Amino acid sequence: MINPDVTWLSALCITIIGIFLSAAYMYYRSLWFPIAIHFAWNFTQNGVFGAITSGNEKTNSLLTTKITGPEMITGGQFGPEGAIQALVFCLIATVVIILLLK
Repeated sequence: MINPDVTWLSALCITIIGIFLSAAYMYYRSLWFPIAIHFAWNFTQNGVFGAITSGNEKTNSLLTTKITGPEMITGGQFGPEGAIQALVFCLIATVVIILLLK
């Protein structure tokens, strides 16, 4: 099943977060940390703020938000995971965890 709202930026960000989660597993030698990060990200984004998660439909959330602005900043229909800020955050987190591995 292909998500029609995927952009090159969202695909790049998802790839980088995949590398980060893999490095987090290598650092802790346990799946619990990457699973917890993934759960916390999705729950906070969707369950608390009501943002679209990976292009999936909005659900009920604690807060009601309306995200507007340029697609590069908001992630557009894919959600915040497709925004430039997410890419920068994911890159920084990946570099930090890889440096901790050394």
